[in-house]
Amino acid sequence: MATDAATLFSAAQRRIEDWHRRILAPGSGRVVRISKPVRDPESGMIVLSGQSVPALDAAPQSALYRLDSANGTLERLAPRPGDQLDPLFNPAGGRLLYREANPETGRYEACLLDTDGGTPTSLGTWSGSVEQAAWADDDTVALLIADPGVSMASIQGATRTEGAATDRPGWFPSIDDGLSLPRRRAAMFDLARGGANWLGNCNIWEICPAPGGTLIALASDDPREDAWYRADLRQLDAGGGEKIVYRPQAQVSAISVSPDGRFVAFAEGLASDRGSLAGDLMLLDLESRETVRLDTQATDISWTGWNGDTLVAAGICGNDMVILAGEKAGEMRILHRVPNCNGGPKYPELALIPFAGRLDALCVLVEPARSERLARMSDGPPDILWDSATSELREAAARYGAERFRPVAWTASDGLDIDGWLHLPEGDGPFPLAMLIHGGPTMRWVPKSLSECALQAALADAGFAQFMPNPRGSTGRGQAYARAILHDMGGRDMHDLLEGVDHLVATGIADPLRLYVSGISHGGFMTSWIVTQDARFRAGAAVSPITDWTSQRLTSDIPSFNDSYIGPAPGGLPSAILHADKVTAKMLMIAGAKDRCTPPAQAEEFHTAVRLEGGASTLIIYPGEGHGIRSLPAAAIDHLARIVTHFSYDAAEVAAGAAGAEPVPA
Repeated sequence: MATDAATLFSAAQRRIEDWHRRILAPGSGRVVRISKPVRDPESGMIVLSGQSVPALDAAPQSALYRLDSANGTLERLAPRPGDQLDPLFNPAGGRLLYREANPETGRYEACLLDTDGGTPTSLGTWSGSVEQAAWADDDTVALLIADPGVSMASIQGATRTEGAATDRPGWFPSIDDGLSLPRRRAAMFDLARGGANWLGNCNIWEICPAPGGTLIALASDDPREDAWYRADLRQLDAGGGEKIVYRPQAQVSAISVSPDGRFVAFAEGLASDRGSLAGDLMLLDLESRETVRLDTQATDISWTGWNGDTLVAAGICGNDMVILAGEKAGEMRILHRVPNCNGGPKYPELALIPFAGRLDALCVLVEPARSERLARMSDGPPDILWDSATSELREAAARYGAERFRPVAWTASDGLDIDGWLHLPEGDGPFPLAMLIHGGPTMRWVPKSLSECALQAALADAGFAQFMPNPRGSTGRGQAYARAILHDMGGRDMHDLLEGVDHLVATGIADPLRLYVSGISHGGFMTSWIVTQDARFRAGAAVSPITDWTSQRLTSDIPSFNDSYIGPAPGGLPSAILHADKVTAKMLMIAGAKDRCTPPAQAEEFHTAVRLEGGASTLIIYPGEGHGIRSLPAAAIDHLARIVTHFSYDAAEVAAGAAGAEPVPA
């Protein structure tokens, strides 16, 4: 019997809400995600940041937990009302440094906690928010503090933090004259005297303490978000000295300094988003100023660290997590390669435990559509210390069919091997196919935990196969593969996607009459673009898209992204609005009103262009959201239900027509 769209939406919303209630257990206090595990050198205590969900209409909360190794459970360490993130033990052990949100201001402060008991102590209330806190030595803490009103990275929502308090009237305009812009600053905080010494006059994006009271910082003179793409490495000292020690050819992250202060390790590579870089492993000798690129055996590096003279690095190679080690500029050898596994919330990262002759580290293991696990990595297989799985989560994984989540590969028409992930519903194909395109573009579909698979689970429940491709431009395949997209976005990479769909159709997996496409950010751009170039897709759902590269460059807070990735495109700008007359797919355009990375006008422009050409499009703007719909579970549930309904309604219409049934009423 025919079903109308409103009924389908209500059913999808109920199913997705039920999924969130089972996976996130709102109000129960259950830890559903973990990050940043660390070990106390003194007592051996393991502490991490765990996230729970108080309610579906409330933001997730993060708190510190200690691992009870006797029974494998997590215990709340310092119950306080504000979010607690990024724990770090001091070098000698016994004291824990972390960031905690002040519930009155919402800004993060650096706090200390003695692990043998006591009350947490704040290192001071600043006019800005502490974005990074690290031990310089047992008596000094390095702080990175952001002024009120700074822009956040795209993976943080691309919003602007609340500005400084002012007594100006409500009608007073905002002014951007390029002067007196909010900045990110670095300071050394002396625990004994309780004072801070500010370092450098530049804007700082990332810090790493070095011996002698100095800092190695990723910095720029310009404080705007866009300047991160051109930031360099600088050495800052307590006397006010500031010198550039390395000018990168691309973007830099994952900085670490050797214990003797001579060498700086970091990852350098093409990056589309601050906070999600995976690239080449670089080693800078501060004495000679020579920089070498170390051989990582095709691994894109996302984390670096030191154990004495041993350099340790972690990253991704294809779908695998890889851990390597080497002696300074010597050969890097692979210590661990964990197939079809990720080692962190975005890309692999480690917490080293001092070791001699072998690896000893903590990390979070993330496998496709399964629960997160805390692992200790040493000589043998990962030693699982804690598993977030419950009987309910295992049941949900079985219902979703986590075992049907598998890698897929095909060969592009120019001979390049392309890969991705595929999830199939139960039964025999061909299935309606939803192609889900990742953001970036210099990112990758890596294994995601069960708590991040709500869309995939809802689509599987509705009978869709899901195709998650990693076309050229993605990470995990080296810099040549990542750079192949430059000045050709929407060109050869689009054909990688279409040829992947061709492969799935040819193998009987995908129904050629029921093809759908969706994506966020770069995936939103590609969704909007691909429906103007290929009429096979029945419907598309673009979240936080770019549809007009001219207005995007002039209104986004990261115009350098356009300059780097689009540049002087030889075939003209791949702006979907210029081809709206070719759109036959039914479009759903979704955006957050506070998004500064891909402003909501991008979704509105394409929506209007399609409608003016007589096409079908619906525009959805969420007032409290930024880049991606993710700040509240309730908003996520709503937008996911709209995407699933958008595809399901059309798929049912096609199926009804093929069976000779009455059309589904509009």
